[in-house]
Amino acid sequence: MFRIVYTSRLDPAIGRAEIEAIVARAQARNKRDGITGAWLMRGRDCLSALEGPPKAVRETTEQIWDDRRHSEFRLHEMKPTDDRHFEGWDLEFVDVDDQSLARIEAHPGLSWLCRFAGGAEAFVSQGLPSEPDPNS
Repeated sequence: MFRIVYTSRLDPAIGRAEIEAIVARAQARNKRDGITGAWLMRGRDCLSALEGPPKAVRETTEQIWDDRRHSEFRLHEMKPTDDRHFEGWDLEFVDVDDQSLARIEAHPGLSWLCRFAGGAEAFVSQGLPSEPDPNS
């Protein structure tokens, strides 16, 4: 099994209906390919993790990388793993707002994912840091 974590910024022209369509297509594809994961979005800041068979995760990551609706794509982690943080979630989408902190902190996988953006509280309150963390 393989895991990647990435951040990106979603194009401001993308509306709610298109986001819902993206999530639905990704969930169907991930289910078919044995991928689990989560996508957190604060404003237009995206923080996501995918885990599953190496070839499927790599192909999905390449599709996201090439998707012009995303900019500032940054890969934070790419490595083999023995466990899943998002078991049972083909793709859990969380449109983060000020009320999301308790939900994120209550789920170990979501809380773990937020460490790539300075922690759950930081991501919920302000999204991605303006400058990438050189230590991540």
